[in-house]
Amino acid sequence: MEAVTTGGAHPLGGGAGDEAVRALPPPPAPAPALATGNAVELFLGQALHWRKPTDASVAQSLDGIAELASCGAWHAVAKLAERLLPTAHPELALALRQHRITALLRVRNYRAASDELAALGDLDAPALSYEAHAELYPGRHGTMVPFGLRVVQSQAPHFVNDSPRALNALLLLAARCADAAREHERERERAARAGAAGVPPPPPHLNSLALEANGAAARVALANLYIARREYQLAVSELEALAAFAPSVGGAAHEAGLPDGARGGERRPAPRAPSGATAPGSRTLDAPLSLVGRLHLQMGDLAAAEEAFGRLEATLASAETDAGARANRGLLAMGHGEYERASTEFDAALALEPNCCVAVNNRAVCELHLSHIGLAIAGLEDFVRADPVGHLDPTLVANLAAMYELHSDSAAAMRRTLERLVALVGADDFDVQLQPRASATVALPAA
Repeated sequence: MEAVTTGGAHPLGGGAGDEAVRALPPPPAPAPALATGNAVELFLGQALHWRKPTDASVAQSLDGIAELASCGAWHAVAKLAERLLPTAHPELALALRQHRITALLRVRNYRAASDELAALGDLDAPALSYEAHAELYPGRHGTMVPFGLRVVQSQAPHFVNDSPRALNALLLLAARCADAAREHERERERAARAGAAGVPPPPPHLNSLALEANGAAARVALANLYIARREYQLAVSELEALAAFAPSVGGAAHEAGLPDGARGGERRPAPRAPSGATAPGSRTLDAPLSLVGRLHLQMGDLAAAEEAFGRLEATLASAETDAGARANRGLLAMGHGEYERASTEFDAALALEPNCCVAVNNRAVCELHLSHIGLAIAGLEDFVRADPVGHLDPTLVANLAAMYELHSDSAAAMRRTLERLVALVGADDFDVQLQPRASATVALPAA
C-alpha cells in the first residue's frame, strides 16, 4: 500500500533561498558533478562493501527467505519460495505461498499474485486443515493457514482496482476475529463456572483467528485501505479502536509484508536488526495514537492531533526522553508553521534515536522553509552516508533529489548518483521516480 504522509503538507519549493546566518557550522559547498570515478563511492566518501543477498546466497529455508525479506530482496524471495515449494510439506507450503505472494505484491506484480491466490482457492477448505493430513500432524487440529495469508488474500483485490471487494473482505475478516475472541471468552466463562481447570482452546476452525493480535492486524489493514481510499476519518476510527486495546504499543505494526511505501528508514540488511524492533521511540511512532495524531494533521485538525499525541504521551514513562514523542511534537509544530521549534524537537528526537528517519527528513523540510537549504541537504546526505543501506528511505531520497534541483548546478549528476545507490542497495520495491514529496512520516504499518 502506498505510503501516506501525515505530518502536515509542507511541499518542497516555496521559501527556499540563501542561508541565513546561524550559530551553526557553515553548510558545505554544493557537490561537484560526478563525471569520473565511482560516483556512488565519491558521494558516500567510502567504499560500499555491502551487496544485496540473492536467492542462491542464503539458507534454502524459511530463514533464508526472512533474510532476503529483511533486505528488501523481493524478487529473490519469490524465486526461493517457488524453488522450495515442490518438496515442502503442506503447512510449510502455505507459509511459502504467503511469502511468494507477498513478494509479488511488493514488486507490483499484482496479476501474478492474484493468480496464485486464486489457485489456493477457499482458505477454509477442509483440505487445508491439520485433520486432513493426520499422518503428518498427529494430534493437531484446526486450520494450517497462516493468518497473514488471510490478510494478503483480503487486501489483494485493492491492487487490481477492486477496492470495494478488498474492503468487504477485510471487514468480514475483522468481524470473524471479533466473533472468535467473543466465543473464546464465553468458553472461558463457562469453564470458570463449571470449575474446569485451564482455558479451553477456541473451536478448531477458528484457531488462526482467535488471538486478539489477529484482530489488531485486521484493523491496521482496514486503516491502511481507508487511507488509500482517502477516507481518513474511517481510518482514525479503526486506529482509535486499536488504541483502546494498546495505546502505546507499536504492536499495531503486525506485518504481512504488503507494499506500503516508506517506513521511515526502518529497513536494515541482515543480520542487523531493524531499529524499530528495539528503539522505544520507533515503537512510539508506530503506536496507534501516534498514527491517529498524524492522520489528524493530514486532515488539518491540529487540535485533534495535539489531543491524540497528548494521550499517547500520558502512557509513556517520560515523553521528554522518547524519540517518537519528540518527533510527534515536531510534526505538530510544523503544522502550526513553527519551523524553528519543530527543528529543535527533531534534533532532540535524533539525539535520542539517531536512526529516526521521520525526524531527519522533517528537520530538512524545516530547514528548507527557514531558507537554510544547504543545511537541509547536508543533513540528509550525512544521514544516508552514516548507513547507506539502512537509511535509504524513498521519501528522503526524493526530497534530497528535489533539493539538488533547487540548489546545485550538478543536480542531474547528483540524481543519477542517487539512482545508482538505490540500484545497489535499495529494496526491490523502492520508488525510484525521485519525485518531490511533502513532509514525510512513517507509513501506517501493513497488517
